[in-house]
Amino acid sequence: MSWTPRYVMAAVIAVAAVPLAAAPADAAPTSATAARYKNCAMLNRDYPNGVGKRGAKDKVSGRAKANPVRSFKVDSRLYASLPKTLDRDRDGIACEKHTGRASTSSRPTTRPAAPKATIKGRVITTSGPIAFVSPSGNIMCMGSSNLRCDITQRNYRAPQRPSWCDLDWGNGFALGRTAAFLCAGDTIMGTAPASASPWFARTGVKPFSSWGSPQAVLPYGWTLRNSSFSCASAKTGVTCTNTTTRRGFTVSKDRYRLF
Repeated sequence: MSWTPRYVMAAVIAVAAVPLAAAPADAAPTSATAARYKNCAMLNRDYPNGVGKRGAKDKVSGRAKANPVRSFKVDSRLYASLPKTLDRDRDGIACEKHTGRASTSSRPTTRPAAPKATIKGRVITTSGPIAFVSPSGNIMCMGSSNLRCDITQRNYRAPQRPSWCDLDWGNGFALGRTAAFLCAGDTIMGTAPASASPWFARTGVKPFSSWGSPQAVLPYGWTLRNSSFSCASAKTGVTCTNTTTRRGFTVSKDRYRLF
């Protein structure tokens, strides 16, 4: 699946495909349980594909229509207890995650091997997904076969919102073979835990403590890459590139550039 400037997936780009069978509802949540889930990062740690009320259907557009999320946790009472901001597209599912391809089997997949990383100078090569936050905490990137970066505070002016996008616009970038702005109803902020990034301990910097858990920081002047993408962190912004097509983007608080 490739990205083009005319198509932007309204989704979090997940690392692996997910099964398409909805899980049965659990017992009613306690108020203490519901209070834990203040954002999607917290909810997705327990429910990777989101939580929805019974009968809800994922609201998708564009090519994502071929792969709606059906494997979310079905729990109407838990869904009702969550902040309304976790279901920005109002489809009855909070914090659903889309994959880059559809799954055709409900059988569990084999657990992947732990990613390995090598460091030469300030260039980190990982066999796993790219996942990091900038030292300022303002930009976070994650992805494997496709890459997504979100920015929380920006001064730049994004292009006009397309007519088909009724979600957030201008705060996210997607990179496949080409780069484009992302139409999304969620955020990936808080999805780069330091404990899941074996390369991070070797940078010698402290994790960024926010979103409920320490996050892996890509220091200024360092580059993180895998088999598909390369991301460089600098005081002037984050630049991510498809290593095959050489297409990508640069983003900072004050400006952006697609190339």
